[in-house]
Amino acid sequence: MGMRLAILFSALATLLVACSFASQDEPDRLVILDNGNVITVDPDGTKPQTIAESDLGAFFQPIWSPDRSLLAFSLNADSPAVYVARMEDGQLFSTDTSSFPFYFSWSARNELAMLRNGPSGLRLDTTSLEGQTLTELQQIEAGQPLYYSWSPTGDQMTAHIGVDRLLTSDLSESSPIDMTPGTFQAPSWTGRGIVTLEAGEPRHILAMIDPDGRT
Repeated sequence: MGMRLAILFSALATLLVACSFASQDEPDRLVILDNGNVITVDPDGTKPQTIAESDLGAFFQPIWSPDRSLLAFSLNADSPAVYVARMEDGQLFSTDTSSFPFYFSWSARNELAMLRNGPSGLRLDTTSLEGQTLTELQQIEAGQPLYYSWSPTGDQMTAHIGVDRLLTSDLSESSPIDMTPGTFQAPSWTGRGIVTLEAGEPRHILAMIDPDGRT
C-alpha cells in the first residue's frame, strides 16, 4: 500500500509540474547575476544586456514582474535598497530599505512585497512603481517566523506569523482568521481559497479557507 501511494504521489507531482510549465508562455529573456551586476540574456545565452551595475555593493535576487514589464532586485551594501527596472525604457528606480531585503514576491497587480529584518523580527513590506517614483516601503506585518502568500487578484495577502497568528490583509489592515494553525507555516492563497494546516489531534487537518468564511 505504501509503495502504491508513493508511486501515485510521484505521478501526480510530475503531472502538476508538466501542467505548470505548459501553461506558461515561453520566456523571451532570462535575468542573471554576473559579479553582482544584473544582466538579461536570450534563452540561449546570447544578446546580453546590462540592466544595472553598482560600485556600492552587489545586487541580489532579481525577479520579473508577472507581465515582465518590471524587474526587481535588492542592493546588498552599507545603504541597502530595493531597485525596480522598467524594461520599456531601461529606467531604474530605487527606495532605501535600512536593512537588506532577502525575499521578493510580485502581486498580480505589479506590487512588490519583500521580507527583511526589523526591530521585532521579520518585516513584511510592500512598494510599487507609481509614475516616476518607487514608493516608500509600507509595512504590512512583522514577526518571526513569517510566511505569506498573495491573493490571485493581488489586492490581499494571507500570512502565518509566529506560532499561532494566521491572518489576511488588504494591505492597509489585517484581520485574524479564526482557527488554530498547524506547524506547517506556509499558507497558499489559491483561486479556490487559502490552503493551510489546522492544528488537530492526533494529527493536523488540511483546510481550505474562504476569506469570507470557513469552507
